[in-house]
Amino acid sequence: MGVVQKGKLKGSALALMAFMFTCTVTMWVVSASALTITEICKLDAECNNALETALKKRGLICDPQGNCMTQVEKLKTTKKCAQCNLTRADITGANISGADLSDANLTGTDLSSANLSGANLSKATLSHANLSNADLSGAILSGATLSNTNLTNANLSNANLTNADLSRANLTGANLTPADLSRTNLSNTNLTNANLTNANLSDANLLAANLAGANLNLANLTNATLNKANLSTANLTGANLTNANLTGAIWTDRKKCKKVSIGKCVK
Repeated sequence: MGVVQKGKLKGSALALMAFMFTCTVTMWVVSASALTITEICKLDAECNNALETALKKRGLICDPQGNCMTQVEKLKTTKKCAQCNLTRADITGANISGADLSDANLTGTDLSSANLSGANLSKATLSHANLSNADLSGAILSGATLSNTNLTNANLSNANLTNADLSRANLTGANLTPADLSRTNLSNTNLTNANLTNANLSDANLLAANLAGANLNLANLTNATLNKANLSTANLTGANLTNANLTGAIWTDRKKCKKVSIGKCVK
């Protein structure tokens, strides 16, 4: 075995003691933070970093004066929660219009009936979240992940959903006029009775999507993938289907489109 130098041994021992002290203090502060972070850590950078990390893991955000709040409280109070972790949080019916939630983690979060109009949710993760009856009008959702999300009867009018992932989401009865859904993944998505009047769906992936009864009046479906999509009883008046792939789709009259159906349904 190698010989450990005294200096290194002493340093390791001190580091261990400091770690144990930090852990003890951290647990005490989380329970009752009477003193500020600065007072407890005596201006020690490593202590401050360890303490802030521990507090964040417990859903708390603290300023240097020791004033702490949960991330949900921060969102509701400041409407600034970029990169926040709000997984499975209950934000039902909250008024957070115009909030910054870019890159935030909202997996499984309940936002039903919440007001998110004009909010920035770009690149946010909202998989399995509940946004039923939520107001997302004018919201920025570009690059966001909304797979398996509940958006029934949600208001997404004028929302920016470019490059978003809405695969397997439920958008039954949703208002998407005239939302930007260009290059959006809507494969296996339920858009039954959704209002997509004037919506931009160019280059969108609607593979096996359910658009039964949807209003696609004047919608832009240029280069869209509609293979195996269900368009029965949908309103396609004035819709632009240039180069759209309708192979295997169920047309508005419930008849199946043949393999050569590009730009129009060949029955």
